[in-house]
Amino acid sequence: MTKPVDWFIPDPKHTEAIMNYMLKQGHIKKPKQLTKTMYLQCTHCNDTISSSYSGEYVSCKCCKIAVDQTEYYTRIIGNEGDYLVVNNEDNYNAKTL
Repeated sequence: MTKPVDWFIPDPKHTEAIMNYMLKQGHIKKPKQLTKTMYLQCTHCNDTISSSYSGEYVSCKCCKIAVDQTEYYTRIIGNEGDYLVVNNEDNYNAKTL
């Protein structure tokens, strides 16, 4: 029988050092900050969500809605009655799934 491995979560200082090392080595890419973000409010849990980095998937507390946004598209996951658009900067490329 194999011995179970004890896992630990590093503190933020070590996590930042690990991420900086991986960026310098080219193992990961730094995500792009979005210039235009869309804010959605869930009608069930009243949670306001937004995607601030390109390709970041964010869902609300009750998981009824989610948003995935890049500079080229905005993907809203959920029914149209489940969310309200808080700001309307660039909604022309948004599609509901």
